[in-house]
Amino acid sequence: MTAQDGDAILATVVGGRTVREHLDAAIASGTILYDAARDRYRLPASNTRNPFLVRRGIDPGEDGRDCAFLIRFLFHGAYGGTTVPRGCRACYKVKVYSRTMRQMMAVRALSEALPQSTKSGLELNSPARRYATYVYARGLDQAREIHKTIRAGIDADASLGPDIEIVIKRGCSEYEVRCGRSDGYTFDPKLEAVEDYLHARFELGGSESNPTVRLLQIARAAHRIGDETYTGFVGGELPANTAPPPRFRPRPQTLTYSPDADGDGDGAGHE
Repeated sequence: MTAQDGDAILATVVGGRTVREHLDAAIASGTILYDAARDRYRLPASNTRNPFLVRRGIDPGEDGRDCAFLIRFLFHGAYGGTTVPRGCRACYKVKVYSRTMRQMMAVRALSEALPQSTKSGLELNSPARRYATYVYARGLDQAREIHKTIRAGIDADASLGPDIEIVIKRGCSEYEVRCGRSDGYTFDPKLEAVEDYLHARFELGGSESNPTVRLLQIARAAHRIGDETYTGFVGGELPANTAPPPRFRPRPQTLTYSPDADGDGDGAGHE
């Protein structure tokens, strides 16, 4: 590919600005790092307030592209938060809500028996449910099959049971906040060239912390909200913590999809 080809790709207009303009703004703000000598992009270390235990399996994105590239680099950076990446068009998630850390860890064990990528952790935008486990699916049909498998496993576990809520959603909640209902997403074919070009120049790096550290972060937050089931996962009680409980940050509701192929209301529900 020539320099002129690259310039043409970066001149693609997304959300009213060129990809180059979006990237220049992200680089200036420090949300994307750029090595001009090597023509390589990367992300700064993540300081997420929502700690998750991540298990890498089959990714739902195109060509197995990592969510850090698709969400943090493309959506927030190259597209300025205006357009859902084309590489995310097949991504659906089966989301399981838990009320205690013990329940979350039991659901995590069930989900990690599947080949798909998963994550489990504490969400600070859901005060009633607190914990969530996600299983990533490629397409709604696969999400429904995963839902069926997880539902059966949860119902058969006396520590969980049918009261545990499971939903199917599409993509990331951040997309619906910025781009509207997930059943109305459109994907411009011209973004394929943009995403191929940028992925070839993107370095993932090691932005995720050690899983032992993440587990301790979740346990500390559980301790602060009065969930004492954390003790079984960190060898006993943690020291008294005088910090206030984490502040739950509400997020607008997002669409959920029927787990039944012939079910009514696809895209009409909300989580």
